Amino acid sequence: MKKYKTLIVEDNPDNLRDLRFYLDEKPHVLVVTKTVSTFNHAIDLLLEESFEVTILDIELPDGFGFDIPGRVPILNIGEIVFCSSYGDKHYEKVVNSDYTHFLIKPISKEKICAMILDLEKAFTAKREPEQFIALFEDLPSAKKFLVPKTDIFYIEYQNELSYFHYRKNGNNNLVAIQKTGLTNLLNERLNDRFVKCNKNCILNVDFFNEHEPYFNEGWIANMPNGQKIEISRTFKDSVIKLKGIS
Repeated sequence: MKKYKTLIVEDNPDNLRDLRFYLDEKPHVLVVTKTVSTFNHAIDLLLEESFEVTILDIELPDGFGFDIPGRVPILNIGEIVFCSSYGDKHYEKVVNSDYTHFLIKPISKEKICAMILDLEKAFTAKREPEQFIALFEDLPSAKKFLVPKTDIFYIEYQNELSYFHYRKNGNNNLVAIQKTGLTNLLNERLNDRFVKCNKNCILNVDFFNEHEPYFNEGWIANMPNGQKIEISRTFKDSVIKLKGIS
């Protein structure tokens, strides 16, 4: 397993201790090679040395950690994880930015594990971009993030938006959006396990094993999130062929 050279920028000794403890207690993918505690020290180090991951506190004694990425070469800072607390005065600015990795204090083993999974996904997406698709939260902030195509159950098209129903960490009821049409998704962005099942929906055939008869010789597919998706007669043969149903 590849390990990634990691810098921690954190001025609170307790938070730094917790980070080191949870990262060091198991052979995770992050190897902490340097730690610094101030804005200026972080700038000086990142101008001279490169890291694959930088875990960056936003409240530093001599500056705002959020400003560091704009002051150093992007290749030196690598993937950025911003550390913040809900009470920080800059919290809203950070979570509504274009950055995708966050660690919300207080630090815990569960949060560190989730952070590592997100980072592994980001590195895999760089190596194998065709395996992921960039989606947006179905919220006013509309933050962008990556989802493996193999975790998408189905996609519904409504009101000029495509709604992606997917899974993550055992949760089967997640929804994200993209402003694109189904035809464009099928032609350019999805893999060969997706097929149109009715005029407003694309189905991942790997996620339905049960179906039942429906109106006008169609089917209803039972999905892992508890929803029932129509497979219309027009598209049923394509679904049968891709699924390999005899």
